[in-house]
Amino acid sequence: MRNMRRMGFLVCAALLVGVSAASAKLPRDVDEFRERQRTEATKPDGAVKLWFEAIYLYSAEGTRDAGRKMLNLAMVDEKWEKNTYFVDRLRTKAHIFRSYAKGATPDNAYKMDPNEFALSIVTSQADTFREGAWRVMLQSSGSDKARPVVLVKGNDGLWKVQTYNDIYGDVQAPK
Repeated sequence: MRNMRRMGFLVCAALLVGVSAASAKLPRDVDEFRERQRTEATKPDGAVKLWFEAIYLYSAEGTRDAGRKMLNLAMVDEKWEKNTYFVDRLRTKAHIFRSYAKGATPDNAYKMDPNEFALSIVTSQADTFREGAWRVMLQSSGSDKARPVVLVKGNDGLWKVQTYNDIYGDVQAPK
């Protein structure tokens, strides 16, 4: 029985990882983000992908305000901008966040198309440390170690990013 549950869990995790490979253009505005969130953030991997889309928008000066609003929707903590280290990384070291996209490497200066990307997901499973939480392990091409994003489900049934502090750690410099 235990092996059957484990097999079912692994199949479920594999399906979720497949969901993250879907690509869509960055949201044009907050309304489009909300609309996509209603369908994509029903799964943890979809919520993480949307979070990265909001990050890519926030990282560009011309779309920073829209990205800010989207990050507020995608995260549990709406006071994330008080984390000055995270905000500094978003503004001055955007390559760190691009390093999680498949194909973006230090050798190509982490070049990627934010409108067509898939995240490098190692695992996606229930968090063993926090009941009701979900842990998505992402691989940065600029780091040897996978890094976690922890999500929780809100009252609206949507997953939101709760813990992400390892994501913005240093990676290899772009070449």
